[in-house]
Amino acid sequence: MSARLTHSGLPEGLAPFTLLNMLDRLRHQLGLGKGEIVYLRFAFTRLSPQDFGRGHICAIWYKVGRLADELDLSPRQICRIEAALERLGFILRTARHNRSRDGRRAEDGRIAAAWGINFAPLIERAVEIRRLSQAAARRTERLKEDRARVTALIREIRDLDCAEALSAARAVLPRLRASEIGARENLETVISALEAVLADFSAPIGQTSPSAAADENVRPDTKKKTNIKTCSEALSAPQTTPAQLCLLASDGLREAIRLYASALDPGRVPGWQAIAMAARDRAMEHGVPARDWQRSCDLLGEERASLCLMLVDRNAERRDRYRVRNLPKAFGGMIRREARRRGVADRLLAELRQFLVRLEREG
Repeated sequence: MSARLTHSGLPEGLAPFTLLNMLDRLRHQLGLGKGEIVYLRFAFTRLSPQDFGRGHICAIWYKVGRLADELDLSPRQICRIEAALERLGFILRTARHNRSRDGRRAEDGRIAAAWGINFAPLIERAVEIRRLSQAAARRTERLKEDRARVTALIREIRDLDCAEALSAARAVLPRLRASEIGARENLETVISALEAVLADFSAPIGQTSPSAAADENVRPDTKKKTNIKTCSEALSAPQTTPAQLCLLASDGLREAIRLYASALDPGRVPGWQAIAMAARDRAMEHGVPARDWQRSCDLLGEERASLCLMLVDRNAERRDRYRVRNLPKAFGGMIRREARRRGVADRLLAELRQFLVRLEREG
């Protein structure tokens, strides 16, 4: 037996059947079929734990006919499975000069020589397989978190008790079922869209409905009542000054504003020109294409576009339900709604102010 048929051993802490289970979970990714997994599982039951030790030979030498009988398959199927495993780099087939399979173990139980199916290539790939398995587990966990986020957003949109909001959510996810979304990229898109729906239709902070009066001792109410609409009525524009915007901006945006202000007008409070230039740079940092930023300024003006950028930039740092995960998409959605005069920036600005006040009290 040539020394090249030995191997460097399994990584510390990785048992043979744990490696096999990883292969089973990754079989689609690695191009393995069910037959290959069944074959490997049978082979592993015929191997000794010491066969997986560093410098040892790890092999079986069952004849094709014997393997076919053990696995209840045809000899042709066994040959196809072995050819596939060798092609994928998991086994090495060896044979005597007459193409027969044979092997023997030494007195200490180690394989001294083997002509058959050698598993050194699989063992040498154990580190790679474990890394792929860990990455797959992380992807699965992120999928669970993202699906939970979609479910929470749908619940919050239902709680708005607004038919328009629910209709907008169904336009994003017709059956409102997070389990129906497979790819994580699609989940991120749905999350961004549902966050935009929730922000668009949420009632302004501080706006509440009057509680019902008691049935007894009620005086007639002759005052003219005004219905409050919370779903689609646009708010009046807030009187936001450059100084107020600087206070609400994220640390990164505030520092950029300060740098531009010191260059444009040293010693003075930052003005809209410094804010617009800093917002443009911040948008580029977050991956907003330059043409999209220019289009936003053309639609809304530099001041309003800068306000929208400040909002999504600040909300990207949050950890509550209003956290922005995909800033370019969130920014583009806000610009489109502002262009339709939906007033979402005004509502988010009010909510952000309330959030910062709450943080200050808790801190």
